[in-house]
Amino acid sequence: HQTLQAAMDWSFDLLPEAERDLLSRLSVFSQSFDLAAATAVASDGADALDVLERIAGLIDRSLLVTEGTADTARYRLLDTVREYAAHRLRQADGDAETRERHRHHFVDRVHDAWRKGLSIMGDPWVSMVALDRENFHAALEDAVTAGDREAATVLVGGLHYTWYWHGSVPPVVSSIDADWLACSSPSLHAEALTGVAGSAWLTERIGVEGVGQLLERAREVADTAGTERDRGWTRYNLGYFFHIVGDNVTARAWMEECL
Repeated sequence: HQTLQAAMDWSFDLLPEAERDLLSRLSVFSQSFDLAAATAVASDGADALDVLERIAGLIDRSLLVTEGTADTARYRLLDTVREYAAHRLRQADGDAETRERHRHHFVDRVHDAWRKGLSIMGDPWVSMVALDRENFHAALEDAVTAGDREAATVLVGGLHYTWYWHGSVPPVVSSIDADWLACSSPSLHAEALTGVAGSAWLTERIGVEGVGQLLERAREVADTAGTERDRGWTRYNLGYFFHIVGDNVTARAWMEECL
């Protein structure tokens, strides 16, 4: 262990300062990442070209692994390098700031998809999230730990349907109280309430009545400040839920309202 530590120290100290800093900050990624994500966590406002040059230097020194193709290149730290780089980041007191940058990047990804009109149930968005699933989940966990209600709400709202596709709900979701959720986007707030309801139902933490109450709250958010689509969608969710639990009278009433 001491020999490995000494070798890592030697390799790290030989790096130019900009590459040392970037390597440390890349340790916040839980899996592979793309150039845009790497640029987002860089500390000195470097543009993508600068970051790409630093990445190339780290690859040349076998500290970073490249994956994918030239058009869809992704990068990954080996576990031993990530652990060492994370240690150096903590030593430099850069961990909290870098995690905040990481969190904001993935929140921005959700906002960007929302602005472009991508369906959070559609294949393009689900496929994009799959590439960064661990990074998105790490950002959500960090948001909850940091008490960042806006970020957590956006991430739950944007991701919850992908959890059903993959059959896995991040453990941190069980600690999120619906009353804690808050978001400047009524659409994403309503989606987050729906996501908390669905995940609680899947993990059997609440029953039919509790899920119905959360879905009703999502509808109220949509009715108060959401779009026409939000109002219809939250009613559809109520109708679909009551249909799958066998209350077809209530389900029909909500489905008729969403038309």
